[in-house]
Amino acid sequence: MATFDWTYTDAIDATGDPVDFEVFDEIQTNVLALNTQVGADYGTDVFAGTGSSTTVTIPEQADTSYAVMLTAIGDEAALTDVGIFGYEVVSVTEFTVYNTGVGVTGFSYKVLR
Repeated sequence: MATFDWTYTDAIDATGDPVDFEVFDEIQTNVLALNTQVGADYGTDVFAGTGSSTTVTIPEQADTSYAVMLTAIGDEAALTDVGIFGYEVVSVTEFTVYNTGVGVTGFSYKVLR
């Protein structure tokens, strides 16, 4: 995980205080570290429903210790039928998504390093 340093930002005492250029450098450094940590691999696919799974292919990761953030998308009726969902890392280029319900609505994902 990225390590963030807020030394200069934390030193701001009150609204209206002058802000040194170090604060902006510190914010930029931390935002860049966060962007690197989170990565740019994301997309959408569709749940397969009970007893089945969806395998998603992604750009190659450094290793299999990445995480995936999943969010169900769709109308209220479709979302209530999805059930519990999760994933399993299969390889550096694939993960598999499972759901316990009969719903086959879409999901969005983001790969986290």
